[in-house]
Amino acid sequence: MGRVAWHTSLGAGGICSGEVEDGSTNQMWKVFQWPSAGQMRYLKMFILSEGRRYQDLTPRTDLISPNRDGKANGATGWAYGSCMPEKDLFLAYFENNCPPARLSGLLPDTKYRAQWFDPRTGQWSPAGDGVLKANQSGSIQLPDLPSAGDWGLKLTRSK
Repeated sequence: MGRVAWHTSLGAGGICSGEVEDGSTNQMWKVFQWPSAGQMRYLKMFILSEGRRYQDLTPRTDLISPNRDGKANGATGWAYGSCMPEKDLFLAYFENNCPPARLSGLLPDTKYRAQWFDPRTGQWSPAGDGVLKANQSGSIQLPDLPSAGDWGLKLTRSK
């Protein structure tokens, strides 16, 4: 999702950057031993939570405001998002230290089932009371992140 959100926030930045020299800060053989390396298995649980529909998601980080509150090339304070063209499914990812955010581009006056995803444990929990309603202009003020750290968010249109 987005630039390199999942792998840098979960500790795989050393793998992807090719840091293999002894003088490197994060040598890949050390990164493999970090607890966060084992959290990569949860990516599948998040992305495939709605089956193969993930293949039709369109990157739409622009629908999250603010979405770039962190430092450039950092791994905190950035938010990423994707949605279905039908606006019935949104997946978002919030790095540690993201401020409260607003999501736009939803169906006006529509209820969405809202779930937080903890990328450290693979557990789902309700966001707010579990249902968020878009206003007349199709936006929602998202609840605060449940705790410090990175969090995924899934919104699915209620029926």
